[in-house]
Amino acid sequence: MKLLTADIYGFGKWKEESFSFSDYEVNVFSGKNEAGKSTIHQFLLFILFGLPPKRREFFRPKTGGTIGGRLRLLTPDFGEITIERVHDKRNGEALCRLADGEEHGEEWLKALWKGLNREGYEAIFSFTAGDLTRIRHLSGDELSEVLLNIGLTGSDQIYQTEKWLNKQLEDRFKPKGKIPSINKQLNVVNELDQKLKAAKYESEQYEDFQVEKESLAQSISDIENSLKKVEKEAYSYEQLMKVWPVLMEFHQVKEELAPVGTFPEQGRERYQQLKEAILPFESEKHSAASMIEQLEQKQIELSDILVSSDRINDAKELLDQEQTYHRHVHEYEQSDRRLELLREHIHSDMEQLNLPMEPSELIEFSFPFYIEDTWRSIKEDAKKADADEEQLKNRLQEIENEKRRILERKDTIDQELLGEKEIATLREKAENPSSHSRFSLLHATAVVVLIFGWGIGIFLSEYGYGWFATLVTLLLFFAGFIDQRQKEVAPVESQQEREELRHLLQKNEELKAEWRQLQEREKFVAQEELQFDEAKRHLNQRTHRLESSIQEQESLYPFLSAFPIDHWDKLYHILTQLKEKQTEYEQLLQTREQAGLRAAELKRKVEQHLASDSERTENAWSALQKWVSEKERAYEKWASSQEDLDEQKQRHYKLEKQLEVLERKREELFFQANVENEEQFYQRLTKFEYAKDQKEKSQQLALQLKTMLSDEEQRMFNIWEEAPQESLRRREAAEVQEKRKHLRETLHEKQQMLADLKSEINQLESSESYSNALHRMESERSALQEQAEEWAAYQVAYKLLHQTKSLYKDQHLPKVIATADTYFQRLTKGQYRKILLSADQDRMKVESRLHEWYDIDELSRGTRDQLYVSLRLALGDTMAETVPMPFLMDDAFVHFDEERLEEMLLLLEELATKHQMVLFTWRESMTDYFRSASFRKLS
Repeated sequence: MKLLTADIYGFGKWKEESFSFSDYEVNVFSGKNEAGKSTIHQFLLFILFGLPPKRREFFRPKTGGTIGGRLRLLTPDFGEITIERVHDKRNGEALCRLADGEEHGEEWLKALWKGLNREGYEAIFSFTAGDLTRIRHLSGDELSEVLLNIGLTGSDQIYQTEKWLNKQLEDRFKPKGKIPSINKQLNVVNELDQKLKAAKYESEQYEDFQVEKESLAQSISDIENSLKKVEKEAYSYEQLMKVWPVLMEFHQVKEELAPVGTFPEQGRERYQQLKEAILPFESEKHSAASMIEQLEQKQIELSDILVSSDRINDAKELLDQEQTYHRHVHEYEQSDRRLELLREHIHSDMEQLNLPMEPSELIEFSFPFYIEDTWRSIKEDAKKADADEEQLKNRLQEIENEKRRILERKDTIDQELLGEKEIATLREKAENPSSHSRFSLLHATAVVVLIFGWGIGIFLSEYGYGWFATLVTLLLFFAGFIDQRQKEVAPVESQQEREELRHLLQKNEELKAEWRQLQEREKFVAQEELQFDEAKRHLNQRTHRLESSIQEQESLYPFLSAFPIDHWDKLYHILTQLKEKQTEYEQLLQTREQAGLRAAELKRKVEQHLASDSERTENAWSALQKWVSEKERAYEKWASSQEDLDEQKQRHYKLEKQLEVLERKREELFFQANVENEEQFYQRLTKFEYAKDQKEKSQQLALQLKTMLSDEEQRMFNIWEEAPQESLRRREAAEVQEKRKHLRETLHEKQQMLADLKSEINQLESSESYSNALHRMESERSALQEQAEEWAAYQVAYKLLHQTKSLYKDQHLPKVIATADTYFQRLTKGQYRKILLSADQDRMKVESRLHEWYDIDELSRGTRDQLYVSLRLALGDTMAETVPMPFLMDDAFVHFDEERLEEMLLLLEELATKHQMVLFTWRESMTDYFRSASFRKLS
């Protein structure tokens, strides 16, 4: 599987962003911290495997919007597919679209990954610098175990699980421990067991009852064993009585059994089969001889009428051209009819169009595909020019009307406007208060000034202030008197009158504003007049170009002058069809002429072959066909009779050989039966079959006896040697029945005694102290059982984990280690040449180029990182054979030195030709290390 493009609708810091991936180069995404590298990494994992709702909310863009996106992939089984996931759609499940538009859901995608989930993918194909950091804090043994598990699954989960299971086991039980929970519970149960035994044996009577109980139980067991034996013996006698008639018949047949002797196996069937096989062969042999004689006579009769094959072949060649002759005749007739029809259509079309030329002249004109568009364009331009001219006339009328309306309205406004003096008078009336009011105000002001001045003068003893205030007061009275005398217009006292004055003034301002608008409108109309003149000039130019185009077309096609321009585009189709008909007409003239010549030539050849010029061609073809048929039938009869003759001769020869074989088999069968003829053979066969029937009957009776009696019963009654005495066996059976009855009565008495004894023991055990101890003992035992079952479950899980690890190591680990050897050797520049597992395959070591072995904890931090990366790449390379997936690496080589980093990146370039590689890194200088890679710098 390869990534092609990624479209992010919204995910973390990314919104409405797209990325593309290269197929055969390392895809490098570089950028500083917070550039969004890890977010792109998580986005790819989200689209491929999904996320829970709460985890998805973590990646909601800060500016809001949709969480999700889509990936376009190339898969080996389905070609290009598109996977889309959106947080608020389909509960975050995937929608997969194939190239043909077919859509699938989440279950189909899981099946495509072949069971690989996100955890498995991150363990095998995706790793980060954090994975390297975790393994650096482990001890030597732990580090070796973790690296071994990484070689198995790409993850340290097996090691962590195994460590957790071991802790659970040790917390519950240790063979010599005292702190684990099961050890503590064992001590409690042992102490209670001692207390229970002490309470149980307090009474001497209880011990006696227990001894007697054990004695009765043993006695009952002995009686039951004896009863089982007697029951078995009684059953054997019952079986013997059932098979007694069969047993007596077996011994009777055994006494009458005579020696069978020897005879060929299945002699009757074999002889009958040979007899039945010989008779038809003899009959067929006579029939074959008769057929040979008849066929030889027929061969002589047919040889007189045969002709040479060359003559027949010549006739056949002529007959093969009969269909060609009829085809030419038909073609001639069809062409003639089509010519007549075309001639009528062309004549009708020419008359309808009234074209000033002959139909043959149409061939000289060329009507290219674009001429229709040219004529249609001329027609549309002419229509548009007429329409534009009419529109300009209307526009000119509108402009003139508008100018007239503006002038009339301006004259009306000029008459309604007030003069400047009139406006000032009305404004003063509307805005100034009445003279009486202003006069009263002046008087009040004068009195206040007078009082204020004399008050300050008396207070300061400066009477000058008082006299100055008196002077001001006199001046104010005088100014009021003068103002009142100067007013020539009567004062406006009413508020309604003042509102009416203001309305007149407002209306006058509105008229002024309208006059200014009319003036602006007048300017606009003047501009429209200029635009009209420009449009008129353009229209004249277009009209001139249109007339030039019309003249050009009429010069190329003179007949166009006879038609209005509106019909030119329709005329194109009629002319092209008429030209096609005229072209077809001329071609049909040639076709008809050629067909007539070819038909005449064939007719001449046929008549020449028949040597009859007066006979009609159809009769000649029939006569020729009849002659060929007769000669071919004669030749076929001769060939068929020859074939039949050869077949009958071969048949006669085979029948002779088969009869010889059957007769030899019959003589051999007589020899085996020690007879000379058929009569002796049947006499000996009758005796043999009787003896054989008796033997089979004896075997069947013996089989019935073996089925009804066991081997032990057969030996017990000695049924095969001699016939048993019936009276003796019946007497023995009666004795066994009596013994069984006695044992049953004794067993019943013992069981009753044991039940009584158990009742007395139960009464002793029902005391309170013993009951409490027994109850607590059972409770603690139950607790111990639960702890033991839990410990056993962890023990089974621990063992199964070990078995699974061993199985995986045997099947897959060698291949992973072999691939990792190559990578590790390259990354260390040959300093280490091999990775080795210990004999128990629980530890990992490496071999240096000096053939020295090192444990994992003896390696440097960088070398351990390179070993870890080698194992991860090797596991991914191996698993990609089953599930081909791209590698995602997020700053996985941050601690590599320059030399090993360069080798690591070269190795990635080589792997990129087989597996797609996507690398996220903070190193912006990464471009210096790659020879060829696809870079995307993130800001």
